[in-house]
Formats: sequence, C-alpha cells, structure tokens
Amino acid sequence: MKAKVLKVLNALLMMIVSALGLGGCFPVVCKYGVPTATFDVSGSVTNEANEPLKNIRVVVKNAQGYFEKQDTSIIYAEGYCPAKYTTEDGRYDFGEGYGWPSSSITIIAEDTSGVYKTDSAQVEVQYNRSGVAKDDTWNKGSAVIEQNFRLKKN
Repeated sequence: MKAKVLKVLNALLMMIVSALGLGGCFPVVCKYGVPTATFDVSGSVTNEANEPLKNIRVVVKNAQGYFEKQDTSIIYAEGYCPAKYTTEDGRYDFGEGYGWPSSSITIIAEDTSGVYKTDSAQVEVQYNRSGVAKDDTWNKGSAVIEQNFRLKKN
C-alpha cells in the first residue's frame, strides 16, 4: 500500500514540476576539441649601428603547437619551436603555425659566435578574430608577431 501511495505522489509531483516548466530537458550544447589559433612570428636582428646580423639563432618559447613548413609538420614539445637563423638581411621568419593559443611568448636572439649579447623579449599575443565565425568558440583567431632585436657587443 505504501509503495502505491509513493508511486501516485511521485507521478503527481512530476506533473506539477513539468507543468511549471521545471523539467529536466534543457538545451545543452556539447562541444569537444581543443582551442586553436594561428600565429606568424617574424622580425629582424641588427647591431647597434642598425646593420643586419646574419646567422643569429632565434628561438620562440611558450608557443604550444606546431608550424607547417611546406608539406611536413614540425611538432615541438615543451613550448619550444625549432631554432631559426637570420638571413643575410638579418630577417627571421617562423612561417605560419597553429596550435594551442598562448597568452604570451618569449623570443630569444642569440649570437652563437659570442660577439653579441643574447637578448630576449616577452611578447603578449593579441589574437584577431575577424574571419572567425561567432559560434566558433574553439578558434581564438590569428596573431601576427613582429619582434625586432638590436644586439649589443659583449
């Protein structure tokens, strides 16, 4: 008898709750995946006389993802990109990469010959969301980072 009364009370409560709109059916949006962003890191390295420096090693730290280079992908771990070396005109360019959006990255310019002092810059990354659909919450947008260095002699 007690079980029958509980069933009836349960049914009545469910009808009242659903009539008031307090049912268990809420619109739920399920998403899966990982936040991503695209970024392009480049710049130049000069000496104090504003002359371009060739073969300066440049490293990007705290960028978590990978850069595409032609038809192969180079994945880097622990937030380090593979090093690039400046060209004749003192330029370096990591190309366009994508991966986990970082709020800041550190770029290090190092003269492996020891003539110039190592310099570094922590850069706050600003993402541009133009061209990204408003409902695409995983894509943080793209960032273009141009960081120039002027190295001093040791």
